[in-house]
Parts: sequence; structure tokens; C-alpha cells
Amino acid sequence: MLAGLREHGLTAPAGIAVIGADEIPIARLASPPLTTVSYDLHLAGRRLAEAITTSLAGREPHLAAAQEEWKGHSALIRLTWR
Repeated sequence: MLAGLREHGLTAPAGIAVIGADEIPIARLASPPLTTVSYDLHLAGRRLAEAITTSLAGREPHLAAAQEEWKGHSALIRLTWR
């Protein structure tokens, strides 16, 4: 993505901010190094599946608890964000 931005005359973070997800290993090797947000992907998937099955059963999903868990994420700020 960063290379594609450069091809169109944009750079991160001057032209656009770019953030990756789940701290992929290549993020620190990108040029410029990619800012990432890290979270528990397994837990997020489980909560989403629970919300979907609850909705399919005709009940209102309890999203407040899931939203509270998202507060535990962490960001690793690198050069694609300012």
C-alpha cells in the first residue's frame, strides 16, 4: 500500500496516515515503518460470532461488554502516523 501511495504522489504520514492491524512482522520493515494496532484477534472473532448468532436468534447482542474489551488494544506508533 505504501508503494502504491508513492506511485500516486502521496507519502505517509505527510499525505495520508496509514495504520496496520495486528502487528504483522513486516510492519517494521516497511518504508516508512508501519504504525500498527494490536488486539486479541481470537477474542474479537469470538465476540463477533456471538453477536451474529444472538442476532440470528432474534435477540439484541450485548455489545457493551465487547466494546469494553477493545479498550485493551495497544498501538505501536511508527513513521506512518503523526
